[in-house]
Amino acid sequence: LDRQIADSVRTKAIQDSVRRASIADSTRQLDSARAAAGERAPMAAQPAPPTRPTGRRPGAATAPPPAAPRDTSSRIIPRPTARIPVQAVYMKFARPLAAGGAFRIEARGLRSVTGATRTTQRVFTTPRPVVKPDTGRVRPDTGRLTRE
Repeated sequence: LDRQIADSVRTKAIQDSVRRASIADSTRQLDSARAAAGERAPMAAQPAPPTRPTGRRPGAATAPPPAAPRDTSSRIIPRPTARIPVQAVYMKFARPLAAGGAFRIEARGLRSVTGATRTTQRVFTTPRPVVKPDTGRVRPDTGRLTRE
C-alpha cells in the first residue's frame, strides 16, 4: 500500500512538473510577444521547485518516534503454565544386576506431553568391573644401573 501511495505521489509530481513547464513555456511566448509589441511584461511569480517524493505516506509525521517504554522485566516473575515433564526414571532392584550384562527394559502405556500413549524399549549394558592393578608387589629400583 505504501508503494502504491509513493507511486501515486511520484506520478502526481511528474504531472505537476510537466504542467509547470508548459505554463512557463507559454509565459515565455507571451512575454516575447509583448516584448515585440513594446509592452512591459508583469513580474511573474517564480514557481516553487518541484518536491521530490520521499516514498512516505502523504501527511506522515516527521517527528521522531516516541521514547521506548520503561523496562519492567525485572519485576516480571516467570511462572510456568504446566508442570515440567519427567525425563528420567530411577529403578532400584532387589539384587544387583550382573556386571557386563546386556538388559532390555520396556515401558508400556507411557503418556507423552501431547497426550499420546506409547510403548518404548531400551537396551542397556551394565559396566564391567574395573580391574585394579596389584599394588602389593614390590617394584624394582629403576634408578640403579645394572651391570652385566
